[in-house]
Amino acid sequence: MGIIDLITVTYNKTVTVTITPVNLNPGQNVTGTANYMITLADLDNGSMTSAAFATGKFGNNIINSNTTNVTF
Repeated sequence: MGIIDLITVTYNKTVTVTITPVNLNPGQNVTGTANYMITLADLDNGSMTSAAFATGKFGNNIINSNTTNVTF
């Protein structure tokens, strides 16, 4: 079984979500939650883009995910 020392999820609309420690095997996943309330400024802009990526640390190795973007 692997141990991920730290998982950080960075979401452009909220604070960073940190999940630590996590026992994961290859192919497994973990879920974290961040909430964002759409503002009047978002509506005035006509759309809002949500972007997030994760960074994990396994031993001395840093692993970065791809950034996921969704526009509403």
